[in-house]
Amino acid sequence: TADAAGPPMDGLLAWLPLTDDLRDHGPQQLPVKVAGSVQAMDGATRFPGSGNHLELPHINLKHREFAIAFWVNVTGEENGYVFVDQAGMDRCWQRLQVHLRADFQPFFGFYVDDLVAPSSLPSRGGWHHLVFQYVNRRQQIWMDGRLLAERVSPPLESRFAPTFVGRTPGWGGLHDLEGWMRDLRIYGRALPATEIGKLSDRAALLADLARRAAGNPSGAGGLSRAATSPATEAAALNAVEIRPMLSMVGNQLTISGPPVQIYDLQATPALDQAWQSLQVLTNFTGSVGYLDEDFRHLGERFFRVKLLEYRPAASAR
Repeated sequence: TADAAGPPMDGLLAWLPLTDDLRDHGPQQLPVKVAGSVQAMDGATRFPGSGNHLELPHINLKHREFAIAFWVNVTGEENGYVFVDQAGMDRCWQRLQVHLRADFQPFFGFYVDDLVAPSSLPSRGGWHHLVFQYVNRRQQIWMDGRLLAERVSPPLESRFAPTFVGRTPGWGGLHDLEGWMRDLRIYGRALPATEIGKLSDRAALLADLARRAAGNPSGAGGLSRAATSPATEAAALNAVEIRPMLSMVGNQLTISGPPVQIYDLQATPALDQAWQSLQVLTNFTGSVGYLDEDFRHLGERFFRVKLLEYRPAASAR
């Protein structure tokens, strides 16, 4: 177990630091197969794109809470890249998908039953920390220590499938990862916000990369196209607009976005009719729910969310 002030180690199923080698340093020390020229250098691992990826054995995430966390610096010119893919069967809940989809939006799916973040990575060629986890029957996406989106979902059913890192399935406009990755962790449990905060310590990451780059200026360990100043990175984060996302299961609606956003949830029976306000909701934790009691009695109903106010300075990381 790690020191209380350090990154969490309890529940690790696999841990690839990706700083000096490509090995699994977790308790199981799983074998890692390297396809192509994936290479660790100067504190991070470079994925050069087409035909290059890592492969681990099957990691059993079936019917359990879990978390996948890592730092990534995407440098390629495409919009869709694969981070982690566990290809069981192309059927609902049979395939784990951790991707970057169109518009640079993080994507977390169990095949068809998917969650897409409402906002994109703030920059191409900069370091960002991502967490994709399943907790309390919900899929969640976290970026740089903040909860971006969550939705209710049945658990993953994937079985007997290898776990690929940076490998495209060959469809959906997805590509092999082109960029850098560091500190890939797969947990057999969900992570609370405090532990996610420890893992997403941007200042510590940039300081370590800068130190390694100073010892080997020709390598730069993923810094060549990344902002090297924590202040510059923070400015990039604050510049991005984080939009709310509305998801629905039955008559339970969930609006996801950063705290503290205030929403006006509106509905209409037809798109050519006026929108009516259902309720004003304040998001304190990263998501807020609304139970629509009238939904079951209506043949058709449309919903939308109007952002009334956003006070990012009041948000807690």
